[in-house]
Amino acid sequence: MKNKEIQKSHYFLILIPISLIILGQTFGKIGSQFISIENFNVIDYLNIFTIIAILFLTLRSFIWLLLFRKFDISFIYPFTSISYIIILIISVHFFSDSYTVGKVIGTIFISIGIFLISLANLDKNKKRNEKVEKEDYND
Repeated sequence: MKNKEIQKSHYFLILIPISLIILGQTFGKIGSQFISIENFNVIDYLNIFTIIAILFLTLRSFIWLLLFRKFDISFIYPFTSISYIIILIISVHFFSDSYTVGKVIGTIFISIGIFLISLANLDKNKKRNEKVEKEDYND
């Protein structure tokens, strides 16, 4: 029972870097509004929003590296596509970006792809996690 709880928490961990990249990109977009294209000034890049964006994206990178230990990259990388879907929604609602039929259809295909890849790799990753846990136990 405890082994299944551990495995579930590993899958939940995939959502953390996805959330951090969404937050990082959103704060980066807000921070970019304070940056002048015509008059380059490094100080403009150091506004609170870009600093928060950099922190989120850096933290995401470290957590992502930890996930490589628990999952195959071919399994977890497609989950980053979830951020495309959420960023599309955020960009339309908060930044008044436009959306097109092509963007919506693309988002649907991304969702289907994530689902299919996760199903195909689910058993493979369960076996890999069991192997890693046995190695950790033996160390």
